[in-house]
Amino acid sequence: MPPGWLIDAWKLYLAPLLDWLWGSLAFWQGLGLSLVTLVVVVFAGRRWLSGKLLGLDGRKHDLGIFQKLDKKANERFIDSLVNGEIFTLSTSIERVIRLWEYRADLQRIETRYLSRTLRKRAAALSREIWKLKLIVDESFFHVGNDRIKFYPDLIDRDVYDSTHTRLKAQIDKTWDAFRQYRSAIKERLQA
Repeated sequence: MPPGWLIDAWKLYLAPLLDWLWGSLAFWQGLGLSLVTLVVVVFAGRRWLSGKLLGLDGRKHDLGIFQKLDKKANERFIDSLVNGEIFTLSTSIERVIRLWEYRADLQRIETRYLSRTLRKRAAALSREIWKLKLIVDESFFHVGNDRIKFYPDLIDRDVYDSTHTRLKAQIDKTWDAFRQYRSAIKERLQA
């Protein structure tokens, strides 16, 4: 920290110049125009600038994240589980747990995409899988040999039908979210 007498000397020397500057309309217009230009340049070049500042190739990072997640649950697995087994109301506990773990992996910091679009699609897919999980937890029951089934015991027909309708609607929403996620992956990463 410079000594106080040096700061006072600079204040005394610069005071007449700064008084004129602070009162000048041209100074404020120029400062405003400079700030607006800086904001526009930073906004226009934010991807390039973030790549340079972070030292990351976002596409490579996101592709690595996708490949890691795809090993856990690829499109064929999710299609067969969601549109096949859960839709037909009988599946294995192991496969359902694998889908729940996939959802948890979508939310982890370590597997967060850099691309805003991919982050949004992954978050939407995670939400829909969570909603599906809530319905499955409520309406599927263990029937032995690592299997679960949709209401295996007789219950009120209205309850069965309303829960079945909610399940089918949630299956459609989950599958739509997965398709949007995969189309964003294909568009952004060409994978």
